[in-house]
Order: sequence, then C-alpha cells, then structure tokens
Amino acid sequence: AGSDVLMTHTSLSRRHACLICDAKDAVCLIDLASKAGSFVEGEKVQPMILNRLKTGYTIHFGASTRRYKVTVDYSNVSKYLEEKTKNLDKDFKLLEKLNDPNASKEVIKASLGFEENDTIF
Repeated sequence: AGSDVLMTHTSLSRRHACLICDAKDAVCLIDLASKAGSFVEGEKVQPMILNRLKTGYTIHFGASTRRYKVTVDYSNVSKYLEEKTKNLDKDFKLLEKLNDPNASKEVIKASLGFEENDTIF
C-alpha cells in the first residue's frame, strides 16, 4: 500500500507515522516505530501510541525542519450527521408503515416508491 502524503526527508522512514480518527472522532498521530521519531508540540511521542491532536498543535517528523500546524475542522461532521439522522428517520417511518398489519397495498406501494400500475406479490 502507498502513502497518502509523501515526505522525502532523509531522516524519515518509509512508513514513519499515520494520522487517524479514533473511535471518539478525535484526530490522532501514531508514530509507526520510526527511527527518527515524530513530535507533537516539540515533544517526541512514544511509538505505536495514539496522540490526540488539537487545533493549533504543531507536529513534525524526524530531523525535518518542516513544521505542520494542525487544524481540525468538524463543520462537515454535523452536516453529515444531520443528513444521516434524516435518512434514518425516513427509514424508520417506512418500516413502521411496512410493519403495520392494517396498511393497504396502496400505502405500501407508495411507501416503497412503486407506481400505481406496478404489481407487487
């Protein structure tokens, strides 16, 4: 597998570190047991340990002089969750209609998006 970000400094390992979102949707840096290390706020991090990052933190890798300022933008997450909630609400209402023993064939057909002339068995 390749890398999403290629850094070519001589002190960096091929698989030096990774950035992930943990189970609580926090952005984390993991040093992949690199020889030259990874740094958060100037402090070398322990290998293979999740290091949560916050907006404003600075990270760097190995002996490279490049510094990266962390910016975590969750603005699209709330939009995504709102859309997911709407879809789940719509699906739940559909399931309620389909599970209603008194629902007519017309209601079921309309709920599933069938046309009036479509046949269901």
